[in-house]
Amino acid sequence: MSGCAAEKAAVRETMARDDRRLSVARREEAGRAVAAALAALAPFAGASVVGAYLALPDEVPAAPALAGCYARGQRVCVPAFDERQDTYGLVRLEPETETAAGKYGVAEPTRREWVAIDAVDAILVPGLAFDEKGARLGRGAGHYDRMLAHARAYKVGVTFECRIVTQLPVDPHDVPVDAIVTEQRTRVLRSRTDSSDAGN
Repeated sequence: MSGCAAEKAAVRETMARDDRRLSVARREEAGRAVAAALAALAPFAGASVVGAYLALPDEVPAAPALAGCYARGQRVCVPAFDERQDTYGLVRLEPETETAAGKYGVAEPTRREWVAIDAVDAILVPGLAFDEKGARLGRGAGHYDRMLAHARAYKVGVTFECRIVTQLPVDPHDVPVDAIVTEQRTRVLRSRTDSSDAGN
């Protein structure tokens, strides 16, 4: 294991320990607070096509944010594993869409209407931790980094405030986010224009 990989593994262990202190009520409250913050974040709230996520148990609940997207008339898509490409892509999610556990246990729509990443204006990116510069710590497989490597979408990290750290170890392939939203505050790190330029 490289030095960077070992440092990331250590941070994941710390976050896993801290995660056990988050009650169900606090998680649900965080989901509502994040949804309200996203409604006030212009690059996301004003987007026509948005990427969202179906939350794992240790992530900020996504249902309130999804409800907000539908109320604003946004077209919503979420990650799904593409067996043909052996990687994740995005598929359409409607309020009535049925979902089931996918390849890695993440809920995915059972009906696949694939959406090109270039068609997405803004995307929510869950993470185990983020730092003050927008670096993200995922689960170690690199799926989001590969999906977002050439995306023009405005990238919004979503996590709990207790998972914000001063600095994370970073690999060259790691894709930073443009803003971070927690239940306590919104950190805007780059403008919509800056994000678009970086994706081209």
